[in-house]
Amino acid sequence: MARNSRPLAGHHFHTLTDAALRYVMQDASEAARAMRSHNLFAESKYLDQVNDAATVLAYRQRKARDAGAARAARRAARMDARPICGENA
Repeated sequence: MARNSRPLAGHHFHTLTDAALRYVMQDASEAARAMRSHNLFAESKYLDQVNDAATVLAYRQRKARDAGAARAARRAARMDARPICGENA
């Protein structure tokens, strides 16, 4: 998978807010703990939900950071292109 590609393409977690994803992580973690040593399949399912929510959140944070860096680079390029006061432009 390429670095900038969307992880878990088509997953419904991409439609949730960050707060909802954090809630899913907390709730699924508690459910996995409750299923520990009772039902391995259910525990694994809840842990997968925690991992999927964390993956989507990390993707959003990385995308926001990369967008901020791109904006800063464009701003710096505009500043470099401006003539300095007193120079003949």
